Amino acid sequence: MSGSNRRVIALGNLAGELKTSLEAAARAVGVELLLTREPARAFVELERDGALAVLVDMATLGAEQFCKRARGTERLRSGPVIGMSRHPNELGFARVFAWGADDLVPLGARVPLERRLEVLRDTPPPDTTGFGQAVVAEATTQRRALVGRVLAQAGYDVKFAVDRGAVELYASQSETRLVVISAALGDPRRIIEAAAKAGALPTWIVTVEARSTQRLAASLAGLDRVAVTSTAGSPEDVLFLANALVFS
Repeated sequence: MSGSNRRVIALGNLAGELKTSLEAAARAVGVELLLTREPARAFVELERDGALAVLVDMATLGAEQFCKRARGTERLRSGPVIGMSRHPNELGFARVFAWGADDLVPLGARVPLERRLEVLRDTPPPDTTGFGQAVVAEATTQRRALVGRVLAQAGYDVKFAVDRGAVELYASQSETRLVVISAALGDPRRIIEAAAKAGALPTWIVTVEARSTQRLAASLAGLDRVAVTSTAGSPEDVLFLANALVFS
């Protein structure tokens, strides 16, 4: 790992069991943990040495300003920011996303945090030459924005699609290397086969509710460069899977 990927900055009043949980997650992933209650110090540390990720307790005074300041600074704009909340829900997710954060995890929950940090640790740095075009056709605006941001940070030129027609149009373009599409947009097999008949050969990642992943994967059997993943996963999961397929 590079120097900036050897540590995680955590902003908030994170003492007792919360501190213990964060320390355990950091040890498991193999990174150092810097704890601070002061947004100003967190920003200085991030600007000076970078970080694998910044963890932000949403209840911390100045958390919103910290996130927006980091997102407004060119050099820090692509750094992963993960919000933490005692009771994550759609409202909380929308709130932290509006601040510029990339994800939201339960405060004190070690396993979800470990999983996200592991994905960030194992994701290769962006290729400055670019990976080509990626089409993001997730079912919701928030999900499209989150996945799109992660792919853009990784070096893709991201385009968004909200219906089948737009997906087929973008997928047919020669520069498109990856399509992330929600099963909610229609029968994925028909869409993929239609694109293939038009001469398009991108990698496809189809997202669906966790309970339907096995059934959908079976319905797509026989198609090349196609994978199915759950919408319950993080946007980084999509990138990790995309890298495995695109560069296999």
